[in-house]
Amino acid sequence: MEMFDIIMDAHCSTGHGGEKKLRFFLAEKYINVTQKMIGAFVSNCETCQKKKTKPNKGLVVRPLKSKDV
Repeated sequence: MEMFDIIMDAHCSTGHGGEKKLRFFLAEKYINVTQKMIGAFVSNCETCQKKKTKPNKGLVVRPLKSKDV
C-alpha cells in the first residue's frame, strides 16, 4: 500500500478530522508518516476545504432614522 492510500484511509476513518486527529490515529500503526505529509494531504482534501467556514464579511451598520431632528 502506498503512503497516499494509507493516509486517505485513515483520513476517511476519522471522519475527515484535522491534522492533529489524523496524526494521533496514524501514530498507532505507522511511524514513518510525517506532519508535513499529513498537512499537505489535509490541505488538498476537497471535502475538508468545503467544510471550512466562510469568512465573515463584517458588521453591517444601518443609519438611525429619527423624526426628532
